[in-house]
Amino acid sequence: MAEPSADGTGASNTGSRRRATKNARSYGDDVLTDRQPRLTDLVPQRYSLLFVGLFAGLIVVAGLEAAYLWLPKLTAMTSDGQLAAVDLEAEGSLANWFSSMTLALAAVVAAIIFSLRRHRQDDYHGRYRVWLWAALLWMAMSIDESASLHEGFKELASHFSGQRGYGDGSIWWIAGYGLVFAALGIRLFLEMRCCRLSCTALVAGVGCYVAAVVAKIGIVPELGGTYAVMTEEGGEMLGDVLLLFSMATHARYTILDAKGALSTKAKKAAKAKSEKSAAAELKKEPSSKSQAAAEPVKRSWFGRTTVDAAHASPPAPAARTLESSKAGGKSASKPAAQQATADEGGDSATRTARRPPSDSAEDDYDFETDRRLSKAERKARRRQKDRSRPGE
Repeated sequence: MAEPSADGTGASNTGSRRRATKNARSYGDDVLTDRQPRLTDLVPQRYSLLFVGLFAGLIVVAGLEAAYLWLPKLTAMTSDGQLAAVDLEAEGSLANWFSSMTLALAAVVAAIIFSLRRHRQDDYHGRYRVWLWAALLWMAMSIDESASLHEGFKELASHFSGQRGYGDGSIWWIAGYGLVFAALGIRLFLEMRCCRLSCTALVAGVGCYVAAVVAKIGIVPELGGTYAVMTEEGGEMLGDVLLLFSMATHARYTILDAKGALSTKAKKAAKAKSEKSAAAELKKEPSSKSQAAAEPVKRSWFGRTTVDAAHASPPAPAARTLESSKAGGKSASKPAAQQATADEGGDSATRTARRPPSDSAEDDYDFETDRRLSKAERKARRRQKDRSRPGE
C-alpha cells in the first residue's frame, strides 16, 4: 500500500481508485434497453408456434375434463373424500386458474394490437379503439373467472327483481355478458375480417361460449349431472383457448402489416385489378377525345352562356388536318393548345368557339356585328360575301 506523501498525493490516488472500483458496471451490454426484446417480439410470428400453443391448450382442457370424469375414483384415494383441484365446479380449481390466465394473456395481446393499430395512417375514424375495449373486457372476464363476480351479480339481480328468471338465475349475468359481448364481438369481427384465420378462431370461440351457456341454463335435458358440468366448463375453457389463439393470430398479422412484410393474394388481386382499370381508361381516352372533337360546337340562343368544356375549341379544318398529319402529327397537340387558350380567354374563347367551321379562313369576320343582326340580315350578308369571293 502506498504511503501518503507530504502533499497528500498518495491518499488522493487511493481514493480515486476506490471510487472507480465502486462505480464499475456489474452487467454487460446485453442488459441495455436497445438490446432487450420488445413486447412485439413476444408474439410468435410463425404459424408452427401458434398451432403448438393451440395444441397445448387443447391438451390441458382434455386433461382437466378427463380428471373430472375420473373424480370419484380419485377422491376415494383421499382421506376427506374431496379433491378440489380437479373439481370443475369448485372455486379455485385448476380449471378456473387456467381460464383466468388464458383470458389475461388474451387481454395482454389485445393491448399489444392496440399499441400498433393506433399508428395506422388511414384510420381516420379511430377504429383502433375497439382493441382497447377488447383488452378491458378480456381482463374483466379474467377477474370474474377467478373471483366469481357473476355469481354475486346473479344474486343481486335476483334479489332486486324478486324473481330468478329462467333456471337458477344465471340468465341475469348471461344477458349482461351477452349484450356486451355481442356489441363488441361484431365490431371486432369487422376489424379482424382481413385475417381469415383469426376471424375463424373468434367465431369458433363464440360457438364454444354459446354451448357452455346452453349447458348452464339446462336447455338440453339429456345433459345432466357430470356431463352437463363437463360440457359447460369444457366449452368455456375451449372458448378461452380459441379466443387467445385468435388474438395471437391477429397480432401476428398486425405486426407483419406494420413492417410491410405482408403480401397476400387479396392485395395482389386488388393491385392487378387497379392496373387493368387504369389501362382500360387509357385505351378509352383517345376514342372519347375523337368523339368529342367530332361533335358540333354547342351554341347558346342568346350568346351569353358558356360553351361546354369538352367542345370549347372547334374542330380543325380538313386542309389543316391533312397538312398537320403530313408534318408529323402536330394536329394532336394543336387542339390541346386551343383548349388551353379557350379556358384562359373567357368571353373571347366563347366567341372563338362560335366561329362556324369552313374550308377557307375568314379572319375579317365581325362576330359582334353578326350577333346584333337578324337572321335574314345575316343570310344576306353571307350571300354578299360569297359573291365577292374570287372565282365565282
